[in-house]
Amino acid sequence: MNTPADAVRFAIGAVWAHEGIAWIRYDAGARFELQHVQPMRDAIRAVVPSGKALVLSDTTQLSGVSGEARATGNDPESVAIFGALAILGGSPLGRMVGNFFIRTSRPSYPTRIFTDVAAATAWLRTFEAA
Repeated sequence: MNTPADAVRFAIGAVWAHEGIAWIRYDAGARFELQHVQPMRDAIRAVVPSGKALVLSDTTQLSGVSGEARATGNDPESVAIFGALAILGGSPLGRMVGNFFIRTSRPSYPTRIFTDVAAATAWLRTFEAA
């Protein structure tokens, strides 16, 4: 899916909602650092103002993620925002970053890594409220 014109931009990417899922797309070559965490959370809250968000994070263009940013993955604010997180990691580096995040942060919300958008969105939809 292309980034829509009404997406909420933050320093290294954009967030938008589509059919009940908050999509995050990072700029090519961006590195996710601690200073990007809160603006990304604010962007998610701008598109999903209440409740827990089902989030598809497209990490295919990221060049890396700092340990400090990764460490926020299971803090109280992240737990309050994320209902489930699908990490799209098309490259070996993207999959490695996602796996490392899951192992080190141990998020308390459902989190999986995917290489296919359709599979990621189908998995996220299993968490939609009935």
